[in-house]
Amino acid sequence: MRKEGESIDIIGLEGLSEDQIKFELSRGARFVVFQYCISIIILTFKRSSDIYFIKAGEGTFGKGIIHTLISLLLGWWGVPWGPIYTIQSLITNSCGGRDVTQAVLEAVQKETESSERPACPHCGAEYNVNDYRQDAPEWFCAQCGKTLPKE
Repeated sequence: MRKEGESIDIIGLEGLSEDQIKFELSRGARFVVFQYCISIIILTFKRSSDIYFIKAGEGTFGKGIIHTLISLLLGWWGVPWGPIYTIQSLITNSCGGRDVTQAVLEAVQKETESSERPACPHCGAEYNVNDYRQDAPEWFCAQCGKTLPKE
């Protein structure tokens, strides 16, 4: 699991600028994960791969095949969930993986918003301008109670 403040590693973004990524997304690119299943007698684990950036028109077969093979070879053996999770993984991967584009874009936007928060000039506490009414005559810091600048 990703820790707070840790960047998201996405396979397929290497060498692309932010503008190139936005352009590809406007053309229909997407972020996907593939599922795989591993079973050990009575224990069955269903997991997702790293996130892959798939450009418009680019196939997912080559990127998802390793996860499909892992499920085919190691997923069936757990009772009762092994066969169930294996079949789910095979269906998900054969349909191009699970689209997580919206979740990735929301995470990036949230990360951008949190890194751009202004701080109270009196106590240094960060604040979100969206938490304050724009028509209010003054804003006050929730931590020290002094007036905040409207930015």
